[in-house]
Amino acid sequence: MKRLVLACVAVMLCASAQARDPLMAPGFDSRILAQTPAAELTPVPQRDYTPVPQDASPQPHVVQSVVDDYTLVSHGAGTVELYECVRVHNPRKMDPCSVPTIIEVPDPRICHKGCCVAVEVCLPQCGTPKVCCGPLGQRVTLDYGCYKVQLTSTLGVVHVRYIN
Repeated sequence: MKRLVLACVAVMLCASAQARDPLMAPGFDSRILAQTPAAELTPVPQRDYTPVPQDASPQPHVVQSVVDDYTLVSHGAGTVELYECVRVHNPRKMDPCSVPTIIEVPDPRICHKGCCVAVEVCLPQCGTPKVCCGPLGQRVTLDYGCYKVQLTSTLGVVHVRYIN
């Protein structure tokens, strides 16, 4: 142990003896400054801060037009690319009369924040669900009353939980 301590002290003394002083910054050379032309100063334009009269306040512009025919655009089943990393929990608890439906959920991959991915889930045919989102938007719950579907996007995987 004493030999190890002596060897460490000897190495530190050799290293400090061979260390060089830091290089000093070059001195100020007045010739360099004398060769540069003087920069011309351009005046800054003055801004007009006059008050606006009250009768000249901005008014909303409303465009009145009637949409004659409304067409619902639907995509075929082959045009939507489904996300592959999906894990299904409790599939036996889904509604027996449910229909496969494609929905979009937040992208679980870290490098694609703000994007959405398409996932196929089985949803009940009855009514409109009550949609609840988590505080970060990574958890979406579709509540149909007696059946719930919870979609969670974490660590590159979309978890689909069927709750009875």
